[in-house]
Amino acid sequence: MNNTDQYTQESLTHYLEAINEKLKNRPDAAINFSANNHSVAVRIVGNQQFELVNTNNLDERNQRFTASELAKKLDNAFSNNSWTNWFTGKKPLVMNTAIFTNSNASIDLSALVGQGALTALGTGKNGATLLYEAIKSNDLAALKRIDFSQIDINQPDHLGGNALMLAIHLSDNNIIEYLLEQPKLDLNQLQKIYCI
Repeated sequence: MNNTDQYTQESLTHYLEAINEKLKNRPDAAINFSANNHSVAVRIVGNQQFELVNTNNLDERNQRFTASELAKKLDNAFSNNSWTNWFTGKKPLVMNTAIFTNSNASIDLSALVGQGALTALGTGKNGATLLYEAIKSNDLAALKRIDFSQIDINQPDHLGGNALMLAIHLSDNNIIEYLLEQPKLDLNQLQKIYCI
């Protein structure tokens, strides 16, 4: 499963609780969270218990965290300084989740993927929005949740390029084709050279 979404502390805590519920009896599952050009690994070690492996903070190995504690640890791991106050919540954490399980014992994780339309995009610490993180992760389902009647598909990203240019460099044809189908896509903006 691959899922790109934006989270507040509360929604991330609920998401982690749902992941734990689905995977609590699956010792073969590995979870990778990535944001702001950094990744951490997590595994389920019990009912509502997680173990975090963050190469930037190895002293936390073998410690157990609840969903709420892990949400805060993920925020720290990704240095999302925009969450200076969770409850006033200026900006959400834009994050990708990849869950890997034994292919011989697959499990339906589709209920964990965000469903609602996105009419506003949060920005991560590195300036990337969910639009750009979804393209980088080849997450067509996340892209299809973005309401381009309310969100500018042509907005420049944190590097000055646009969604289509990023997709041409990093994504498969399904992502590119989907972006080209968007009526508000301005093909005249393609003169910028996208450098990664």
